[in-house]
Amino acid sequence: MKFLPHKILLYHFYIFQLEEYDSARFIKAIIAKGLFPPADLRKKAKLTSKALLLIGLTLLQQILITLLLALLLYTVFNNLLVLILTSAIVIYIFIVLSFIFLIQAKDLLWPLDYFVKVRMINQAKKKLKILPNLKIIGITGSYGKTTMKETVYTFLNEEFKVVKTEGNNNTPLGIARTILNKVDDTTEIFIVEMGEYIKGDVKALCEIATPDISIISGINEAHLERYKTMENAISTKFEIVEYAKPNAFVLLNADDELTLDNYNKYITNHKSEWFTAKNNKLSEYSTTNYEFDQNGKGQEFNLLHKGNDLGKIKVPVLGEYIIGNIIAGFIVGKFLGIADSKLRFAASMIKPVEHRLEPIYNKSSDILVIDDTYNGNSDGIKEGIRLLSKFKNRRKVYVTPGLVETGDLAESIHLQIGADLSKVADLVILVKNSVTPFIFKGLVDNGFTEDKIIWYDNSKSVWEDLNKNVVKGDVVLLQNDWSDNYV
Repeated sequence: MKFLPHKILLYHFYIFQLEEYDSARFIKAIIAKGLFPPADLRKKAKLTSKALLLIGLTLLQQILITLLLALLLYTVFNNLLVLILTSAIVIYIFIVLSFIFLIQAKDLLWPLDYFVKVRMINQAKKKLKILPNLKIIGITGSYGKTTMKETVYTFLNEEFKVVKTEGNNNTPLGIARTILNKVDDTTEIFIVEMGEYIKGDVKALCEIATPDISIISGINEAHLERYKTMENAISTKFEIVEYAKPNAFVLLNADDELTLDNYNKYITNHKSEWFTAKNNKLSEYSTTNYEFDQNGKGQEFNLLHKGNDLGKIKVPVLGEYIIGNIIAGFIVGKFLGIADSKLRFAASMIKPVEHRLEPIYNKSSDILVIDDTYNGNSDGIKEGIRLLSKFKNRRKVYVTPGLVETGDLAESIHLQIGADLSKVADLVILVKNSVTPFIFKGLVDNGFTEDKIIWYDNSKSVWEDLNKNVVKGDVVLLQNDWSDNYV
């Protein structure tokens, strides 16, 4: 089946789409994955209008060149059978080399694509200019952006008419679409998750939706392979401060080392406050009377502001990071004039974000699965392992393929993951790839026995066999999941 022409073309396009149409990364990925679709692909290409146009241009190129070559051969051999056989062979070779034609199709489409993007972005900018009372909250960071966005939205939505970016709409075009389709003259607050891969990305997003409130959720080596240096990664996150409005209010993570080490370079005249999940003294907020539910129902604590008890807060979210997010929600809410009592009620309405330490409990088997498959950074991994350690009366099963795009730090990061896991997990399930051997080494070097480590060729097989590897009463943490463009 994998040798069928349409399967090959759609597979090449799927990898191109996963690489966000980055030609250099696409070539690297298709060479690493192979020219023919592997059997363990779990998803398919999204056939958007742009996708269909690119595929159409690819086929058009392949057909036209094949026809020209066929006609040339026909004039030489004057034989219809030779013409047909040659055409079939050539078109199949071109299909196998579809990645080349897809890149050319993208380049051919670039002027139109660029014009459409620029036009849409300019329309979005113009729309925001005629909404002078709209408050914009920008959120960026190496990790925790989506959870922070959802938390802040929950705090503000009862009091204001709020629009937020949805899903992966954290690019210039995605944000522009949200502005054009959802923001109107009744919108009071627009919460914008700002994605970034390279230096200048956040600046470009701030030029579309300039923040009144800027939040940096945290900084680590996520996407270091693209950034090349940590200095680039750090400065890109702080673009949300540099290119915010002059009087913008800034929220920073007091638990994040790279933020603490670098904020003085970027915070000048801005009013700023700190949020914390670990009672860092930089924050005016702290917690006491912390309790964690052993059945995965969540956690509760008393929230203090300058030592004053604001009351007990109970949330069905497992990660301790939610404490910092709740504090950030309180800070933003108070800044916008919401009373403490309303903010406390909003905190009780927070729900787990899908695939981010999301608890799934099976009562009949008493198995708790924690779905953290959208987590792809080292701080998230540490949080997951820390969470697993809280379960005292359950066997702890850990499943991971490791992290991607960690550049030169790949070995050290995954050795540390193995070392941390060795103190917590009872069973570790690893997916074979370029980084999990380092996790294995980190486990074994720290006394974890090999018979408690299970290997699988791909994530699909892990999910299919999961019931064979768990028993009644287990807690299972599924941490991260590689998309099909990584090996």
